[in-house]
Amino acid sequence: MIYSLANYKMTITTSDTTLKRVFGESLTIGGNGSHVGSFSISDLQNIHQVKSYDTGGYIFSKSYDRHAKISVSLNQFSDEVGKFKNLIKLYYSGDYGTLTIVLTNNENEKVIECVDCLPEAIPGQTFGESAGDQTWTFVVGKATIN
Repeated sequence: MIYSLANYKMTITTSDTTLKRVFGESLTIGGNGSHVGSFSISDLQNIHQVKSYDTGGYIFSKSYDRHAKISVSLNQFSDEVGKFKNLIKLYYSGDYGTLTIVLTNNENEKVIECVDCLPEAIPGQTFGESAGDQTWTFVVGKATIN
């Protein structure tokens, strides 16, 4: 699923006191019709599975595994790229607490809530004639889609 950050807002919060000193209570990106990039969620696990037997019988099983991966693509002209670079630099240089990343629509209704998130890697850097996008990936302990 891919969401345009022109129509959705992504808010990042943490309980880590060091990160709060640097970024404040939260870091919000998108909304207000301004296209700064996109938000996507992947690697969601199957909720239900079925196991069938030669006798014609079957059983259902349910998985409570809600880990996922989210990707945030931002245009390099946006101010948010600098904020993400600073966030990743902190994680690259030390151990910090996890993040909560929430995607809301323009009516402030939760669409996706991701708890216990950590940045996966520093994105590749490309320098060229025109500005492109940078994609920031986070691993997610628990994703809830509303």
